[in-house]
Amino acid sequence: MIDAFCANLSLCPRGHNVTWEAEWYRVYCFAKQDDAEAFLERFGGEWFDPRERGRGHKWHFWYKGKFANKPARR
Repeated sequence: MIDAFCANLSLCPRGHNVTWEAEWYRVYCFAKQDDAEAFLERFGGEWFDPRERGRGHKWHFWYKGKFANKPARR
């Protein structure tokens, strides 16, 4: 269902998963913000700031809210 919905959107062909509070989440990346907003409207979810992802051997951890009060990089 997601693949069919995203067929004409700017979805990145690769993706990744992150974990937060013992739950796994799939991260979908879009080149266009309008496409990401359409995805959120259809399937729900929340914005993910890539700066909140772990590094090195902890790459899969999501440090949710770490940059909540800082502007996102463009």
